[in-house]
Amino acid sequence: MKKIAIAGNICLMGVLLVFSEAPLASEMQWNLNDVSYLFKLPTGNAQAPVSLLGPKEEARKGPLLPRRLYGRLPTLLIDGAGNATLYKQAMRVVGARIDPCPDGKNNACSPEIRLVWQPVEYDEFAGTWLARDAAVHCFYGLSPTELELLKKDLWDIKKRFAELGVDTKLKALDIHPAL
Repeated sequence: MKKIAIAGNICLMGVLLVFSEAPLASEMQWNLNDVSYLFKLPTGNAQAPVSLLGPKEEARKGPLLPRRLYGRLPTLLIDGAGNATLYKQAMRVVGARIDPCPDGKNNACSPEIRLVWQPVEYDEFAGTWLARDAAVHCFYGLSPTELELLKKDLWDIKKRFAELGVDTKLKALDIHPAL
C-alpha cells in the first residue's frame, strides 16, 4: 500500500464503525448502513451521465481529489486507460464511510470521512457501467464539532427515511436502501 499526504488529505492506494450511542432515546440504533455507504453505479447507455462524485468536485478545501495528489499515484490499471484519462473521465466515488475513531490507539481519535474512488466505465460488450478493479481511498479529517454536526444530520436523515419505511436494521452492507 502506498500512502501519500498533501494539503491535509491522506490517500492510500490499494485495492467496525460504532457510534457510542444514538443521539436521541429511541428504538432506532446506529448500524453499519448508517455510517458506510455504497453508491449505485449509473444505468443507461455510454452517453448516460455519470451520477457519482468526480475528482474535480469542490469541497470546502478544494477539489475532492486534487490532480497534484492523484498524479503521484502509481499506474492504477495495467490495461485500459492511463491515470490521466481515468482522472478526467472515470474516477468516481463508489463508497463513503464515516469513522469517529479509526485507529483508537491510546484513546486518540481523529474522526474522518473516507471516500473510495474507482474507475467507473461503460462496458460496451456487456452494455452496463462497471467499476474497474482498482481503488484509491482518501481520508478527510473532521473536527469534533464537524463530527457532531454530521452525526446529527445523519440521525435526522435516518429518522426521515424510517418514517418512509426505509429500514437498515440487520441489513448487510449493500447499496443503501434509501438510494
